[in-house]
Amino acid sequence: MVKPRARSMSMILRELLGCIDDRTGELAALRAAVARLRKERDVLASQLRFAIEQANRETLAASRLHAELLSRTTVPSGKVTSTGGGGPAAAGSTR
Repeated sequence: MVKPRARSMSMILRELLGCIDDRTGELAALRAAVARLRKERDVLASQLRFAIEQANRETLAASRLHAELLSRTTVPSGKVTSTGGGGPAAAGSTR
């Protein structure tokens, strides 16, 4: 059986330094990706906050318009008359 040739210390160190360089490059790429993703997250969060605030403003405006419309169309309670449109009296029942 053939024994594997023993590697010299300098070869082992060279391989180790090559691995370290590879990992250093990968780590730098990952840090850059994390920085990009954080920036994208911040932009998206800002857009979401703006959309929420806009929706809240529109909801408030709609509720004000709704209240104004109701105040214009609501009949005072003393002036409500029966129109015969499906109430108990319209069905012919008397109490």
